[in-house]
Parts: sequence; C-alpha cells; structure tokens
Amino acid sequence: MKMILAAFLIFYLFFSTTNSANAQWYVGGALTQAESDQGVGFDRPPITETDDSTEIAWKLVAGYDFSPTFAMEFTYSDLGDEFTTFNIFGNDEKTEMDVSAISAAIIGRNEVYDRVYIFGRFGLAFWKVDLDYSESGFNSNDSDNDLDLVVGLGFAWHLTELVTLRIEWEQFQNVGDEVKTNIPSSARLELNGQDINVLAIGLTYGF
Repeated sequence: MKMILAAFLIFYLFFSTTNSANAQWYVGGALTQAESDQGVGFDRPPITETDDSTEIAWKLVAGYDFSPTFAMEFTYSDLGDEFTTFNIFGNDEKTEMDVSAISAAIIGRNEVYDRVYIFGRFGLAFWKVDLDYSESGFNSNDSDNDLDLVVGLGFAWHLTELVTLRIEWEQFQNVGDEVKTNIPSSARLELNGQDINVLAIGLTYGF
C-alpha cells in the first residue's frame, strides 16, 4: 500500500508541475552528518548495549521548481555506517549497519529576506539497511527495506539565479525496524526501528 501511495504522489507531482511557466529543474549534492540512537536488542539472553553513532555521509538531489514557493524533490542519501559494540558471555562482539535511502518529497518555501528562503520537506523514503554481525570465527548478516516518512526544515540562499546554498535538517523515521539475524548463542539479534537525524550543507544548480 505504501508503494502505491508513493507512486501516486510522484506521478501527481510530476504531471502537475509540467504545466507551470516558472518550472525549472535543478540538481545538487550535500555533505551530511547522520546521527541515530539505533538500538540492538536480543531475545535471549536479555542483554542490550548501544552506542550512539554519528557519521559523515552525503546525498544527491534532483528537483523540479514549479513556483517560487513550491517544488518536488528526489534524493539519494547515503546515511553512513553505524557501529555497535558489546560484550556477551565474555566475548567482544560487533555489529555494523549500512544505511541508505531514496526519497520523494514535497518542498514548500517562504522568502524571509531578499533571496533567502526557509523551507520545509514532507515525503516518503524507501530505506535499505544491511546488518552485519561479527564475533571471533563467526559472521552473519541480514538486510531489509521499507517505506516510511521523511520530514525536514532548512534555509536556502540564492547566491545567483542558478546556484543556491542550502543548510537543512532531515529526519528519516522508523529506519531498520525488525531487521534481525541469528548469533552463536542461539539468540536473535534484532534492530529496533529508530529515527535518523541528518544535518546537511550543500549546493544546487538550476537549468
């Protein structure tokens, strides 16, 4: 059902924007810092240790401006590798989680000063998580994907008619929920879905 809603949103935005005389395509990229408190839980034994992870990553942007205040935008976000270390039965063990997302969002803007805008983002993100577990002599992995909300706020400064500097915050919601893999102790390691907060600074170029 989520995929159907996402497809409907994308096609509706595309066909509604193509009739605007002010429409303009743009592309861009940004350096990002992703932070989450992704939890790792065990169904047996009841041990949980988590490390907050902050990663320097990046994203690519393609968008369609069809008025000064309204746009649609597609992004690919590499949300980095997140690590959790813990000790169980006296053994040092580690998980590594690689996260990425493709999103489609509506962008609403309001000019607050000459060529300076505040904007908001609301859309859907198709996230993918690869989970790797390692202990001395044993490795296991699993991956999963799903569709959830992405929201955001930011500032945009039009340096020229075509080049824009953007600083923004995004939140990818409920990422990694129920990704799981078995471990040697006959327990099951499972991720708890968490929100990933992203700070980004980047440039876009219109054409």
